[in-house]
Amino acid sequence: MAHEPDDLIHRMLRDIDRQLNRLTEDVADLSTRLAGLETGMAALTERMDRAETRLDRIESQLGLGVTTSSSSD
Repeated sequence: MAHEPDDLIHRMLRDIDRQLNRLTEDVADLSTRLAGLETGMAALTERMDRAETRLDRIESQLGLGVTTSSSSD
């Protein structure tokens, strides 16, 4: 009977260790996925910047630049 509490504690510690291992794996997986998302976002931002530059150039060539005017009502 004296070993039962020790066995219970050891079982609980093994369960905690397994859960911690799973959490560690999940965090590693999430870190990898987040890195992929960051890379994708950087690529999209770069593409949008290039598209904006091209649009600005086209507007300039067509004389469609944005003008700000003050008008009183």
